[in-house]
Amino acid sequence: MIDVYATNILCLRDTKLFRHLYSKIPNERKLKIDSYKFEKDKILSLGAWQLFCVVMKNKGISVDKIKIYYKENQKPYIFPDVNLYFNLSHSGEYAVCAISEQDVGCDLQKIGELNMGFAKRFFTPHEYNFLLKEKNECNQKKNFYRLWTLKESFMKVTGYGAKLPLKDFNISIQKEITVNHKLDLQQKYYFQEYSIQEDYCCSCCGLENNFSPLKFIEIDS
Repeated sequence: MIDVYATNILCLRDTKLFRHLYSKIPNERKLKIDSYKFEKDKILSLGAWQLFCVVMKNKGISVDKIKIYYKENQKPYIFPDVNLYFNLSHSGEYAVCAISEQDVGCDLQKIGELNMGFAKRFFTPHEYNFLLKEKNECNQKKNFYRLWTLKESFMKVTGYGAKLPLKDFNISIQKEITVNHKLDLQQKYYFQEYSIQEDYCCSCCGLENNFSPLKFIEIDS
């Protein structure tokens, strides 16, 4: 089972609460938060970590006692007390967390401007034509961010991340969402889209076709 969770991070705009939670997190996470230039990104990063902590707590796992390791491709996993892989993403006012016993990737994007020039340059011809077929501008914009999050979730689950050019693999959105690639990967990848809010797109990619419904939870204070 791939479990997917989401939370609203608006409460962390409270400076006192932000500082309180920031003081309790591991130094490694503090460095990641500090690397962001803008306050809104610091808040999102802390929110994603707090979401992860609540998810672990709900599974009966103390974050203070676990050790996060990284594979050669920098994908994080928890071992040896539990064998779990996780991935975090955040955008706008929300953060998401995907948990699985195998590699997993998730991506969340708040819908913004439609950039067809970007799509023509970086998406595959098939993906670009998929966007062109939709004549309604709102739906076309939605499809752009659907493709974006689906592609990002695949890049994350493989561990290639930004090293994998967007044009090197094709996402096909039909009755079933599939990926076509030329990578040296033997596994089959499955996708699931989630609805956070009307103006957000969220996608998850994993090695098993067994995704939980999206679970909304509150950040511990």
